Amino acid sequence: MQTMSVRILKIIGLLTITLNLIVLSHVPLQTAKSTDPSLLTCFLVTTPNGKTIQSFGTIQEAINTAENGSTIQVPSGTYYEHVIINKTVSLIGEENFTSVVDGGNNGTVVEITANDVFITGFKVQNSGYGWDRNGIYAHNVDNCTVKHNYLFNVCHNIKIGFSHNSEVIENTINSTMISPTMYGIRIENSTNCIVAYNNVSDCVGSIHLQNATYCTVTRNYLFKDSQGIRLYSPCTYNNITENTICNNTYDGMVSIMPTNNTLRDNRIFHNNFINNTNPFIIQSNYNIWDDGYPAGGNYWSRYNGTDLNKGAYQNETGSDDIGDTPYAINTYDKDRYPLMRPYNSVRNLNSTLTYQTIQSAINAPETLEGHVILVGSGTYHEHVVVNKTLSLVGEEQTATVIDGGKKGTVLTVNADSVTVTGFAIRNGGPIYPPWGNDCGIILEYCSGANITDNLVTENRIGIYLYYSTNNNIQNNIVHSNQENGVWLWFSGNNTLKENKVFDNRYNFGVFGADSTHFYNTIDTSNTVDQKPVQYLVKAENKVFDNQANTSTLYLISCTNVTVRNLNLSKNGHGVFCYNTTHSKIENVTTFENNYGIYFQNSKNNSVNNNHCTDNWVGICLQGSDYNTVENNTASSSEKAFSLYEANNNNLTGNTGSNSLYGIRLYASNNNKIHHNNLINNTEQASLVTCYQNSWDDGLEGNFWSSYNCSDANRDGIGDEPHIIDSNNFDHYPLFGIFHNFSVINNETTCYVMVITNSTILNFAFEDSNNTVKLTVNGSDETYGFCRICIPHTLLEPEIAVIIDAGATEPLYANYSLHDNGSCRWLYFAYQHTTHEITIIPESWLPLSFCTLIFVTLWCLLNRKQFSKSAC
Repeated sequence: MQTMSVRILKIIGLLTITLNLIVLSHVPLQTAKSTDPSLLTCFLVTTPNGKTIQSFGTIQEAINTAENGSTIQVPSGTYYEHVIINKTVSLIGEENFTSVVDGGNNGTVVEITANDVFITGFKVQNSGYGWDRNGIYAHNVDNCTVKHNYLFNVCHNIKIGFSHNSEVIENTINSTMISPTMYGIRIENSTNCIVAYNNVSDCVGSIHLQNATYCTVTRNYLFKDSQGIRLYSPCTYNNITENTICNNTYDGMVSIMPTNNTLRDNRIFHNNFINNTNPFIIQSNYNIWDDGYPAGGNYWSRYNGTDLNKGAYQNETGSDDIGDTPYAINTYDKDRYPLMRPYNSVRNLNSTLTYQTIQSAINAPETLEGHVILVGSGTYHEHVVVNKTLSLVGEEQTATVIDGGKKGTVLTVNADSVTVTGFAIRNGGPIYPPWGNDCGIILEYCSGANITDNLVTENRIGIYLYYSTNNNIQNNIVHSNQENGVWLWFSGNNTLKENKVFDNRYNFGVFGADSTHFYNTIDTSNTVDQKPVQYLVKAENKVFDNQANTSTLYLISCTNVTVRNLNLSKNGHGVFCYNTTHSKIENVTTFENNYGIYFQNSKNNSVNNNHCTDNWVGICLQGSDYNTVENNTASSSEKAFSLYEANNNNLTGNTGSNSLYGIRLYASNNNKIHHNNLINNTEQASLVTCYQNSWDDGLEGNFWSSYNCSDANRDGIGDEPHIIDSNNFDHYPLFGIFHNFSVINNETTCYVMVITNSTILNFAFEDSNNTVKLTVNGSDETYGFCRICIPHTLLEPEIAVIIDAGATEPLYANYSLHDNGSCRWLYFAYQHTTHEITIIPESWLPLSFCTLIFVTLWCLLNRKQFSKSAC
C-alpha cells in the first residue's frame, strides 16, 4: 500500500517538473541586457486606468516605469538580472515557465519590498550560495502572493519574512546545487500566511517555520529532502495539515531555538509521512497531532498497529481506518488516532480536490457530473452510493479495497452513465432480496453504467442489476459470494463480456417477466467455473451437447433447439428457456442450481429423461403451455416439479422424491398428470387456485408413497381414490412405482410400462424370440407384484409368464387384466426374493416346455457321466 501511495503522489508531484524541463529544453531563449532600441522586448504593462506600455529592455525597467497597481506581462526569454519589485504590481510570466530570471549564481534573484505584490509564471534560477541568497525573497511586506513559479538551483528558494497574510502557492522547487540547497520555503517572523499546493524536493528542509503564528501549511508534496516539516521556536498556533512528506531522511524537526522555547499548540494532523528513513527530531512537547475522533491524526507508514476496533476509545469491535493504539511522537506527544491509510487518498482529477473517503468525494459540491474520482490504494471501510454521473477509478484492483464490514451493500449505483473500475469490493451484508439488497455492487434503475475490471467477493450477491438497462459489465472477477455471483433481475439490453465467475453458491442468473428483460448480449467470453456461458437469442435448429463448452444455457426466443447430455450446476438455471418453441431438453443432469430446468412463456417443447437433484426447484413451467414433461427425476429440492400459471401440459412418467413438495401447482389448469412417482415428499402435491387437472388417464394414476389404502382385487391399483384436495382426485392411484422402458423392435420404438413394488434389477427385450425379461427382488417374507403393459407390436396378445424358468408359480395371475386394442395389461405376484421373470407369447410354451425337459435330461445324464468318471 505504501509503495502504491508514493507512486500516485509522485506522479502528481513530479509531473510539473518533468513537463517544464522538457518544454524549457526546446524553447529558444531571449536575452535582455541592453536598452538599445533594437534590443527592446515587447513587454505589456497595463496601468490601473487601462493604459498600456510595451517596450522595455529588462524586467527591472518595466517595474521602474510602471505605476502601483499595474500588471506587467513578461514574454518568453531568459533575463539575466536581479529583480527588485518595489511597487505594488502583478508580475506575470509566459506559460510553461518560459520567462526565465537567471541570477548568474550570485545574490538573490527576485526581491519583493512592496505590499500586495503578485508574481507568477516564472522560472527563477541560479542564485548565489549563502544564508541570505534566495530565489524569491519577500521582506517586511504584507499580502504578497508567490504563485505557480518554478525554482531551480537556488540556495534558499522562497523566503517570506516579517509578513502578514502572504501566500506561497503552487510552486515547484527542485533545487539541486553543488553545495547543499538549504530551504524550499521559509516563513519567518510572520502571521496568517499560507503555504499550499507546492512541490518541494532536493532541499535540506522542505518547509521551515520560525516565529510563525496562525500560519497554514497544507496540501504540499515534499519529497527527497533531508527534512520534511521544520518548526523552530518561537512557533505557535499553526495548522499543518494534508501534506505528503515522503522519501525524506526525516519526517521533519520540531526544535527549540536557545533564545525562545515557545513551541506549542501547533496542529499537525491529516498529513502523510511515507517511507521517510527516520522519524521526527523532537525537542518540544505540547503540540497537537490529531483532530480527534473520528477525524483522526496522520498516516505514518512505519506504524505497525492493527485496526480491529473502533470508537473514541478504540474499544468497540469493528474497523474504522484508525489504528487501535496511538503512534508515539516522543515521550509526551502522541498521535492518538493514527490513520491506517494515507489521508486524502481520494482525488477528484477535475477539481484537483482531495478527500479521505470515497463518499465525501462524491458528495462534495465541487464534484460535478462527468468528473473523475481517482481512489488510491488502501482499504476503505464505507458504503458508497454513486448518485452522480461520475467515473470512480481505483488505483489497483487488488489493492484498492472497499470493505462493507459484513453489512449492507458495499457500492450502490443509482445514477446513469457511471463508471466503476479497478476496485476490490468485499464484505457486504447477509440479507437476501426482497428484504434487503446486500450486494457487492448493485445497479438500481440506472443505465449506461460501465462496471469493469473489479474483483467482487465475500458478499451476499456479487454484481446485481436491478431494473437496469443498457449497461456494460466487463472483465470482472466475481467469486466466493455467499449466494449469487452475477445476477440480472428484470434488466435487459445489457452487455456482459469477459467476466469470470466462480465459487459462488449460484454463479450466474437472469430473471425477468418479458422479452425486454431477456434480450441481453452475453457471449461465451463470460465463464462460470472456467466453462463458457451459453446465452442464445433467436437461435434456430441448433444442438447443444458439448459438456466441456457449457456451464449454463439460456435459450431466448429460440426454435427447434436440442439440448442433451450436459451436466449443469451452481447457477440460477441449469437450462432456461424463454419464448422458446419446438425444442428438446433430454438426458441433462442439473444439480445445486436455483432452478434445474425452467421454461417461461414457452410452448410445444419436450423435457425427457433428465435428472435434477439438489436444486431449489427441479423442473419448472411458468406461463408455459402444451409442453411434455416425461420420464424425468427430480429430488432433494423445495419443489421437485412446479407449474405456475401453466396450462395444458402433460406430465407423465416422472419421479419427484425427498423434497418439500413433490409437485406444486399455482393457477395451473387442464394439465394431465399421471404415471408419476411421488415418493417421500413432505407434501406430495400442493395446489393453489387450480381446476380441471386430471390426475389419472382413466385407467392408472400416480404412485403416492403416502397412500395407505389396500389393493384387495389384486390389480396393482389402489381400491380407493387418493384425495389431493376437495377438487382434485387421483381415482386410480398406483400400488407400486411406475417404470417405463423403451424397446426398439423392427426399428420402431415402443414402451413397456411396469408398475411394481419390487426393485427391478434388470430389464431386457430379446427380439430374436420376442421375449421380455425382468430381474426383480424385494424384502424376504413379503409379497411382490408386477402390473405390466405390453404393446401388441412387441408381443402377441396371448402372453405367458414364467418365473425362475418355471420353478416359481406366479400368484394371482391375470393375463387379461385390460386390453385397449393396442396394448395388453397383465398382473401377477410372487413371494419376495430375487426372481427371473420371462414373458413370452403362449405359442412359444410347447417349445419352451420341450426345451425345459431337454435341458433337465441333459443335466441328469451329464451328472451320471460325471459320477462314473469320478469312480
